[in-house]
Formats: sequence, structure tokens, C-alpha cells
Amino acid sequence: MFEVIAAVLILAFVCAVWATTCRVTISSQNVVGNSGGSVTLGGVAYDTTAEECVTIDLSISANSTDFNIACPIDISELSAIHIEVSQDMTLQTNDGATPDDTFALKAARPFTWQKNTGVPNPFTVDVTDLYVTNTTAGTFKAFIWRDATP
Repeated sequence: MFEVIAAVLILAFVCAVWATTCRVTISSQNVVGNSGGSVTLGGVAYDTTAEECVTIDLSISANSTDFNIACPIDISELSAIHIEVSQDMTLQTNDGATPDDTFALKAARPFTWQKNTGVPNPFTVDVTDLYVTNTTAGTFKAFIWRDATP
């Protein structure tokens, strides 16, 4: 019972913080938070002491072009990111027509990055919006860990 109460309190706090820093601009949103600690997603273990974890869980309709998700990411604060899609999708940053970064996301193959792995940050500039394009309806899940004092 204590774990459930603690989880609800943590969720309420993180959602309050999240609401001021990141928003999903569609109605079928599911916002869940988890700050710090260790978590395993898609077989990848994340051990982070990030201040905030934003979770986006969306259903994307078939034949969506530049489906907009307003979610700012300051790359200097990014600790880790994990994205899962149920169908192949293209993810672009900042502008669907002339994106700063483009990622070909594959179904059931998580896109992951952690700051302290020695692998360069996949985002070349700060992100204001994400744009998703697909042909087959599917789900888009993103877990974004941020640390304002890296």
C-alpha cells in the first residue's frame, strides 16, 4: 500500500513539474514520471540520477505526416532517452520539412542513448518539437531523462 501511495505522490509531483517544461499537444496523452534510480525499458537498463523523467505514450494514426509532439529538450540537460515504436516511423526534430535531426525508428527496436556511455548525443541542437511520420498505425513511446545541473 505504501508503494502505491508513494508512486501516486511522485507521479503528482513530476507531472506538476513536467507540465511547465513539456507538453503533448494531442488529447490521447499519457504522462507518467519517474525521477532517478534504475529502470529497465526494452531490455536496456538505465541507472540515472536525473531530476526528471518525462514519458510520452501515444497512438499514432496510419498515414500520419509530421505528427507534432511539442516537447522541448535542452541537449545540455539530456541524461538519457529511450524511444519505442510498434511500427516503423520516422522521427524528425524542430521542423518536419527541414528537420535538424532525422531518425528512422524501427518497430520493436528501441532507440536509446545515455550520456555517460561515450556515444555522442544523437541530437545536434536543442529540440522544440518532435515530428512523427508513419504509414501503419502504431504506438510511440518516449522516455526522456533530464538533469538541469549536469
